[in-house]
Amino acid sequence: MGNKKSFDCVEMKYKIQEKMNKEFKNLSDEEIFSRLRMEEKNSQSPISQKWRQLEKKAVFAEK
Repeated sequence: MGNKKSFDCVEMKYKIQEKMNKEFKNLSDEEIFSRLRMEEKNSQSPISQKWRQLEKKAVFAEK
């Protein structure tokens, strides 16, 4: 019927969500947002770098 995939993105998503739910279980929304924002600011991932570039452009466009 089909080939066995070597990578299952849905399974990965569930594992990441489960991990995050455990980490954030007893935190307020503000604490969760703060942690995620700090992780994003310190991340060297390409998507985080691009996000920071877009934020800078948005801030300069508002002035």
